[in-house]
Amino acid sequence: MKNENPTDAPPAGGAEPLQTNAGKNILSGICRCCPYSHLFRFFSILIRGENCSEITKAGRNIALLGFFCPLFWIALFSGARGTHLLFHATHSGIVFLIGVVIMLIGYKFQQYSSDE
Repeated sequence: MKNENPTDAPPAGGAEPLQTNAGKNILSGICRCCPYSHLFRFFSILIRGENCSEITKAGRNIALLGFFCPLFWIALFSGARGTHLLFHATHSGIVFLIGVVIMLIGYKFQQYSSDE
């Protein structure tokens, strides 16, 4: 009998092994939709002292994600009422306002840096 190496054998069912890059790309795409990842990006840009236009862009993205928050819109269109809808509306509104404040801070920093 021939001695077979188990690592050379194809996976069960003849399927190809999963690509780890595809999983990372999907997770990265999901993380970009989270307003908290944009908040983290804002604070890291602020700490590193990068270009202020990046802060303005991050604020804009956070505000847009707060406005177009899928949790709020799903709750609204699915017919949620009362405290459930109020919770999602409050959360989306807070995220939107945080984004606007960050955007205004970035705009002010950009004005001060262009004056010098």
